[in-house]
Amino acid sequence: MVAAMDRVDVRLEADVKRMWEHAAAIAGVPLSAFIKMATSQCASELISANNTLTLNADDTAWFLELLRQSAPEPTPAMQRASARRCELLGS
Repeated sequence: MVAAMDRVDVRLEADVKRMWEHAAAIAGVPLSAFIKMATSQCASELISANNTLTLNADDTAWFLELLRQSAPEPTPAMQRASARRCELLGS
């Protein structure tokens, strides 16, 4: 089964098109394949960077302390499960 394909038309300067064609030739792929490859990679990186929060050391320490302070006391069932885990895994 062939997936449905959408079309995108792009207007660009001639020198940009020549650069893309050169890059596609270096990669050994047709221009359309190069454009799909490059734009998909760029989009994935951008989406990943947008969905990732990176904390510096101070902010990490603050966040972990906040989690520690707000953690509820273990329930009896949680304590039993933890003890059972230690029995089974020896740690």
